[in-house]
Amino acid sequence: YIDFLSIRVNFTGLMQYQIPDGYFLWSMEKKLNWQIENHCVPVNIQWIKSWLEADKDPDFLCEILFCQHETLAKEPKKYFQKILSFYGIPEDKFIFPLLPKFGEKTHNRKGPIDEWSKILTSEQIQKINNSIPEDWFQKFSWNKT
Repeated sequence: YIDFLSIRVNFTGLMQYQIPDGYFLWSMEKKLNWQIENHCVPVNIQWIKSWLEADKDPDFLCEILFCQHETLAKEPKKYFQKILSFYGIPEDKFIFPLLPKFGEKTHNRKGPIDEWSKILTSEQIQKINNSIPEDWFQKFSWNKT
């Protein structure tokens, strides 16, 4: 995504990442290592941690529904039924969305659930697994593959 921001000359978007000098000249593996150690992984772990803390906080009066991309990808109807049920919305009041169509030059991923296993090295996967709290693997049914 950072490369996409660069191609689109979105300097405002790029400034928030505080990327190191020479980043755009690095190999993809080196960029991913930087993301794992300095941005994407730590930021997302903190984000999930904050939602889990809010869910346990008796002073946080909202209910939180945790959904997973794997369910959306494998069983989209089940995914949306879970959301509808959570909000008490009858299914007949909802139009289930069609799968999106992606253009050739889009920055959006197509969303395969195992994409990470084809892109990341085993060392990168291990580093990410070591960063994730152990109980999250069971809570979210994540594999350490």
